[in-house]
Amino acid sequence: MVLNNTTTVTTVAAITEAAQTDSAASAVAVAIANEDAKIDAILFDVNQHWMIFAGSLVFLMQAGFSLLEAGSVGAKNATNILFKNLLDACISAFCFYGFGYAFAYGSAESKGNIFIAHSNFFLMEEDGTNFRSFLFQWAFAATAATIVSGAVAERIKIQAYFIYSIVITTFIYPVVVHWVWGDAGFMCSWHKKVDTEPFIANSRNLIDFAGSGVVHLTGGICALVGAIFTGPRIGRFPDRRYCGCFQPDTGGKVIKHEAHNRVYASLGVLILWFGWYGFNGGSTLDISGYGSVASRVTVTTTLAAATGALTTMSVSLLTVEPICENYDVMAPLNGILAGLVSITAGCAVSRRRVPSVSA
Repeated sequence: MVLNNTTTVTTVAAITEAAQTDSAASAVAVAIANEDAKIDAILFDVNQHWMIFAGSLVFLMQAGFSLLEAGSVGAKNATNILFKNLLDACISAFCFYGFGYAFAYGSAESKGNIFIAHSNFFLMEEDGTNFRSFLFQWAFAATAATIVSGAVAERIKIQAYFIYSIVITTFIYPVVVHWVWGDAGFMCSWHKKVDTEPFIANSRNLIDFAGSGVVHLTGGICALVGAIFTGPRIGRFPDRRYCGCFQPDTGGKVIKHEAHNRVYASLGVLILWFGWYGFNGGSTLDISGYGSVASRVTVTTTLAAATGALTTMSVSLLTVEPICENYDVMAPLNGILAGLVSITAGCAVSRRRVPSVSA
């Protein structure tokens, strides 16, 4: 009987201890889950802040464009170009908010077809967790629109420019974005069927990390079309060079164009260079887990800008007479922009070649 009582007591104690252990384990599990939830919330907020910060840097590029263009045109047209750039940002904000973002990305439930998305107009289907994406993508859209401003500076009526700005930020640019960066776009490199049904057989579709093609080529083609129709500045060349459908003939008179304020132009390019770190680096979209990628992007972006400046300066010194005596700041400024645009697509994957070492 004593043995039975002892056994019973031992069993009860073991059960109690096991229950306490399970309770403690459950408490630990709950505590770990709570800590994980807190960490996830912090990472979510950090990623939100990263994209907002990067989008702000990209928007600062509007100031760079304004200074660059105001310094590059004649003094009498500086106010006009500033007004265009200011209204460009405002017009693109409303157009991209209402229609552009919907055509580019759609909503979480409806990504659209291979050509265009068609949902989430006026951000009506957003739940509040992805507003950061709109800010970042709108800053890109405004950049694409502003590219044309400099290409047709001093030669286009302001009403015509605003019509163009509405069209490109509402439809042209968003559609190109959907092709390449939209989940359902036919050139997207991460859509569901990219491994089995790429747009071009045995390929991975288009890789454009931050927008050399999507942003700058789109804006550049629109700028080229605008420049062809408007032609060069009156008196810039002896003839219209097959451009300028609506421009009067100058009768062979040539007027050399000079940037009226190189200080403005230089400050503008430096601001653009600074903003490009948000343009390229922010295209990781998240910073959690992508810090090394963002770091690589900043290095390649810096080297591309510097290389572009040194290359164009060297070419200018060797081709403009008197040779090696004409130091014009406009040449390296254009070289910086060329280098930045060219690296934007591959800034995350460009790397130096490491020679193999044989044993």
